[in-house]
Amino acid sequence: MILLEKKGSNLSLTVAPLGKKELLDAGTPAWQATATSTHALVEALYQAATDAKLHMSNFLIPETPEYFYTTDLSIKKRFFSYPLDLKF
Repeated sequence: MILLEKKGSNLSLTVAPLGKKELLDAGTPAWQATATSTHALVEALYQAATDAKLHMSNFLIPETPEYFYTTDLSIKKRFFSYPLDLKF
């Protein structure tokens, strides 16, 4: 869970794991930083993440290919109203 709170000119960023019984369980360890600008706050978050030396992984690229068999691809259709002689 990421909480961003603004009190006056100070910004507070809190990062905590989601709870098992409630949204946020009491006594859950969390990371918190306070700064006057968002740039300084994001730098503090970046520095804390770098210092933690966590295992990094890329979830955007799957290890196995995904096949979409349920998607109907109709290649036979043409749009005759679309001019084919466009010049750029």
